[in-house]
Amino acid sequence: MAVGQELEKQGINVYHIMTPRDYVKKARSLGMDSDRVLWLRKDVGLSAEIDPNEFRLLSAYEEVTGYSAKNFMQMDRFLRFMKPNEALKYVVYAFSRIRQFIEKNNIRVVSGEPTTIHDLLSFMICKATGRDYIAPFQPRLPIDRFVVWDSFLEQRPVITGPEDYDALTEKDIELAVQVKDKVLRKESLGWHYRKSEQPKIGFTFISRLARGLLMRATVNSKYDAHMYTLGTVLFNLKYHMRPINHRLNRLQWDKLFEKPHEGEKFVLFMMSVMPEYTSDVEAPYFLNVIESIKNIARSLPWDTKLYVKEHPNALGIRGPKILRKIKSIPGVRLIDPFVKSHDLFQHAEIVVSLAGTAAMEAAFFGRRSIIFADIYLKNLSTVECTQLVWEVGARMASDPPRAHDPEADLKYVAWLIANSHEGSVVDRISNPETMSPENVSKLAAGYLKAIIALGPKRPALSLDGVSLSRDPEETVRTFCSGVSNSTGTLRPVL
Repeated sequence: MAVGQELEKQGINVYHIMTPRDYVKKARSLGMDSDRVLWLRKDVGLSAEIDPNEFRLLSAYEEVTGYSAKNFMQMDRFLRFMKPNEALKYVVYAFSRIRQFIEKNNIRVVSGEPTTIHDLLSFMICKATGRDYIAPFQPRLPIDRFVVWDSFLEQRPVITGPEDYDALTEKDIELAVQVKDKVLRKESLGWHYRKSEQPKIGFTFISRLARGLLMRATVNSKYDAHMYTLGTVLFNLKYHMRPINHRLNRLQWDKLFEKPHEGEKFVLFMMSVMPEYTSDVEAPYFLNVIESIKNIARSLPWDTKLYVKEHPNALGIRGPKILRKIKSIPGVRLIDPFVKSHDLFQHAEIVVSLAGTAAMEAAFFGRRSIIFADIYLKNLSTVECTQLVWEVGARMASDPPRAHDPEADLKYVAWLIANSHEGSVVDRISNPETMSPENVSKLAAGYLKAIIALGPKRPALSLDGVSLSRDPEETVRTFCSGVSNSTGTLRPVL
C-alpha cells in the first residue's frame, strides 16, 4: 500500500487485490476508494456456485497461454492443502473476480509476488489480454537492489537500462566486479544472517503461536484463503515447529550430520528453503526433496557420493525424522550445515540445486552447476538447466562441463545490475527496513521506471480468431498491486 501511495503521487492510478481482512481495513482507514480495492473472500468463493461461463473461459485462457491453472493451484502453499473441490471452486471464483476487476478498470500493469493463486491467475489474464505482469525480487546478490521481472518467473528483467552488453559502461562493470568480490569473500546482507540464527523460544514465540492459533487459524482463515488453518499449522506447514525442530536437530547433530571426507569424489546437492517461491513456483515438480535426492544419488557413478547440505535458513523446517530418511539413502552423506559451502563448491564435481543462489555462487568460482528451473541463472557460463533429476549422473559421465567464461559472466551480472533498482523488497519480518519511508520511495521510483519502460500494450492473444481482451488504453498509467499474503512471510509493501 505504501508504494502504491507513492506511485499515485506520480500520477499512476493504483488498484489493489487483497485477501487479508486486516489489509482491507487498513485500506479503508487510509481513505482508499472501495472501488479500487478487490477483496477476494474465501467464504464468498466457497459458498458461490461455479459459473459455467467462467469455467469455460478459464479453460480458454489456459489453451491460449499454455499455462495450467491446476499447476498454479499446486504452486500455492495454502491452496494445495485445501480440499480439492473447494480449491477448484475458489480458483474459478478468484479468476472471475480478478478478470472482471482488471477489465472494468482498464488496468494495464499488474504486479505482486507470484506465490499465490490470485497472482498467478493475474499473470495468466495479463498474458492472454495483452497486459503486463511484473514481479519484483532481490537478484540474490549482496546488494540492496531489486529486479523487476517481466513474468512470474525470474527470466528476463524489464529493461530500464542498457539493452545489451555493448551499452554497458565502465561503472557498470566496476560495480559487477565489486559484487563478485563480495560473493567470493562470502559476504551477504545483514537480514540474511539474521534468518539463519536459531529461532528463540520465549514470550515472543509463545505470543505469536497463540495469536496464530487463536485468531489467524480459527478466525481469519474463514475469510482468507491464504491464511493457515489449524490443519496447515499442525500437520502441513508446521511453522510453529521450527524452533522445536531446530533444537531436536542440535541434540542429534553428530548422529545426523558428518564432515566431508578428504579426497572423496562427490556431487553437492544444496537443499532449498521450503515453502518458498524458488521451490514452489520455479521448481514445482521437485518439492518431494527425499525423492529428488534419491533419484540424483542413484544416477551417480559408483565412485561418486552425493553430499547433501541443508540450507542454513531452513534448519528446523525439516526435523530429525526427514533428515534421517535422507541420510539413509545409499550413496548419500548428510553434510554439517555449517561447513562452508564455498569450500565444498571448489571440490565438488557438480553443484546441484533446485533454483538456488548456490548455482550463481558456484559459477563465480568457475564450477559446474545444474539447476532444475528455467531462470536467469542459466545465463552464467557454467550453469546448466534440466528438468530430469536423473540426468545429473548421465551428464557427469558423458557431457563435458561448459567452459568457464568469467568475462561473459561479469558482463551478464553487470547488465542485470544495470537493469535493477535501488531498494529492498525483502519481507518486513526479515528486514524491517523494507518499510522505512526512504526505502518505500526507492521502490516507487523503481516501479515507475519499469512501468514507463513497458510502453504501449502488446496485442492480445486470441482463440479461434476471437480476441480475449477489451481494448485497454494505450497508456501505462494504470497499475494494480497484488498484496499476496497476510502472514508477514511475503512483502505487503504495495
